[in-house]
Amino acid sequence: MRAVLDENKSAVERMLESGTDINERNSYGWTALSHAARAGNLEVVKFLIEKGADVNVTDANKWTPLIRAAQKGHSHVVQYLIDKGANKNSATDLGWTALMWATMREKLETVKVLLKNKVDVNHQSKDGRSAILIAITENNNDILIVLQDAGAKP
Repeated sequence: MRAVLDENKSAVERMLESGTDINERNSYGWTALSHAARAGNLEVVKFLIEKGADVNVTDANKWTPLIRAAQKGHSHVVQYLIDKGANKNSATDLGWTALMWATMREKLETVKVLLKNKVDVNHQSKDGRSAILIAITENNNDILIVLQDAGAKP
């Protein structure tokens, strides 16, 4: 995981060749793919998935690499993960999806990528929040308009 964070692809390759488990988790349940997705490192994300990393792996709080990438606004990583089979409607233990996190963090381009991929625009978290309610409470009119155009209902 340190090699992924340091964006040292050759070190990652050497470790995998020596038998390191590509889906090994740290004490929080994060994998190398979780770290690479959060960092927005598409080259390492691609490499890890090609080598067998679980694209839908969840950590202790049910965060997936897709949710981590969306929260940080890494649209290119979000699209790649979806193309590789990431569950685009997966939710954290509190029921927050990638769309909700991208909305909360005001990542308009990522919201557009997720909507283009037909995510559930009206998903509600365990406390009844949805992406459009988040856009309203955060006063993000640009995202609010995009969500309304996609059929989101308050």
